[in-house]
Amino acid sequence: MLNKNNFLDIIESLDISIKVYVEKMNLPFPLSTHIKKDKKMDDEINKLLAEIKNKIPKTFESSIPYILSELTDNIEQHSNFTDAYLFLKYDTKWLEIVIFDNGLTIPSVFTKNNINYLKDSDALRMALEGKTTKNEDISRGYGLRTTNNIVKALKGEMQVISKKGMLILGDSKIQSIDFEKGILNGTLIYLKLKTPEKDLNIYPYLE
Repeated sequence: MLNKNNFLDIIESLDISIKVYVEKMNLPFPLSTHIKKDKKMDDEINKLLAEIKNKIPKTFESSIPYILSELTDNIEQHSNFTDAYLFLKYDTKWLEIVIFDNGLTIPSVFTKNNINYLKDSDALRMALEGKTTKNEDISRGYGLRTTNNIVKALKGEMQVISKKGMLILGDSKIQSIDFEKGILNGTLIYLKLKTPEKDLNIYPYLE
């Protein structure tokens, strides 16, 4: 059962500079799940996949399980979260997904692993490029990079907000934003995916 109040309280407390972007996502969506740290992430994702199986087109069947498993695996392994939220909405043409966790931000994971960057948005770009640490800690980079490859193949868009940085990705362009006052204590990923006419073979887009 989703405790929407916790998530909405977090969004409501954001500085307007960040909130203006989050509000455009029209959260929360109807189909949602709340994963606490004492739950097994894989089990919760499998429950969600079973629930959405007959609610989204079959042409999403290979891409969506991969995206959800990659991004939530990153949360479980790297963020030290206590709460994670997933929201999904489908409206005949587009599938929208939002994943939020309240754990370590992507810039904070980089700092923890002594990876230098100038701005938080630079850390997000580095993660998107698959930046690794000396201990082979992928720091969410691999999951973000392969997810972005699939999103582009589906003619979609992706937005990532973490700490004081934001990336907006679409049409082979990347827009970087750094918030002067606002900060998101966690990581929020928004995906908007166009319904493919046929099932997408995701393997050429994996690295």
